Amino acid sequence: ILADIDVIKMHDKNLEKGLSKYIPAYIDKDGNVSKSKSNVVSKEEFQSLLKYTNKCIKLISNKILNGNIEIKPYYNTKGKKSSCTYCKYKSICQFSPELCKNEYRYIKNIDKNEILEYLKKECD
Repeated sequence: ILADIDVIKMHDKNLEKGLSKYIPAYIDKDGNVSKSKSNVVSKEEFQSLLKYTNKCIKLISNKILNGNIEIKPYYNTKGKKSSCTYCKYKSICQFSPELCKNEYRYIKNIDKNEILEYLKKECD
């Protein structure tokens, strides 16, 4: 989430101080966002995330328009969950890692700062 007190309070209207129940943000006793206790990004980092997300959407859209509709969901090795866990279309896609041609795309556990540094290089 954006490291902006106004944005945080719009997401959790009851939060005055402490840890939010809904978002990864912590407001200290002085009413400031605690960067060490929150999972927040600066405005510049958020812009890089948006640019990269738009780049990915364009790439995926072009692949789909060119006929690439392979089933290859992500799997988070840290949380041991896949995107299939939350998907409403399991019965349609019928992905199963037991089938020979079905494979996950594994998400590596990468430090947030490492990701932000990569995005900065990729998007600037």
